[in-house]
Amino acid sequence: MVCTSPTKVARVFDLKRLGKNDDDIAHRLGIHRTTVSRIFASKEREANPYFRKPKPGRPRKLTEREIRVGARMLAKTEVANATELQKTEMPHVTRWTVARNLKAAGLVCRV
Repeated sequence: MVCTSPTKVARVFDLKRLGKNDDDIAHRLGIHRTTVSRIFASKEREANPYFRKPKPGRPRKLTEREIRVGARMLAKTEVANATELQKTEMPHVTRWTVARNLKAAGLVCRV
């Protein structure tokens, strides 16, 4: 499924306010006419067409900043490994969480 850009959504609203019908707007913007009506129906309650609802899901345990700080501490050898990093700086998460996040950041984490 292709997402319609926020700019195109804003243009749909502008053309709709000018009194254009869905077929004219769809032809002008190169999208299907049902897409025009769907956009207008779903975004009509919101004042800002550039606003997007946050994605659902569980919040992250570690922020990007915490991961960067941990990687920097390992690089400067302030801590020896992920276990020591977890015990000193991130006691609210497990060692496995620290290791997994550091691995995703490009570091090799072994104990």
